[in-house]
Amino acid sequence: MREFNIITTAILFLSLPFLCKCNEKSSIKNKKKSDKKDRQVVNPKNNPPDTILLVCMNFQESNLLPAVINKIESFYHLPVKQIQAPLPTFAYFQERNRYKADSLLNYLADVNNSHYRFVAGLTSNDISTTNGSIPDWGISGLGSLTAKGCITSSFRLKRNASK
Repeated sequence: MREFNIITTAILFLSLPFLCKCNEKSSIKNKKKSDKKDRQVVNPKNNPPDTILLVCMNFQESNLLPAVINKIESFYHLPVKQIQAPLPTFAYFQERNRYKADSLLNYLADVNNSHYRFVAGLTSNDISTTNGSIPDWGISGLGSLTAKGCITSSFRLKRNASK
């Protein structure tokens, strides 16, 4: 149970700023529904559906998925579509046996292709990012304002969690 709470909290923490920004746009759009020109300015991508795309990339904790999806849907009041996808080989950093989180975010943005309001990736593999002069800093998650997405790894979240 503690492992579920840690993973769910990480997903919600990483995605909250991005979804709030999107919900703000949605409320502006609803206020101005009668003016077609204003709607196009608020959302120039032909109104992607209000759905969160959850991409599982080698996510081993499949028993947690229904609860994670339920928690996301109840918190954001948006439906979640879950798909499976392989981890891209171009994001793999062989020296440390990790995947580069920024490359995974780019991959998720390509998978999303503006069809969904937000894309969240889940993996059980270790992920990293560049931190100043450290080219491979291990992290539990990374989000992006421009790509409207995040990636969360359970690798570091479950190390000290009791089952």
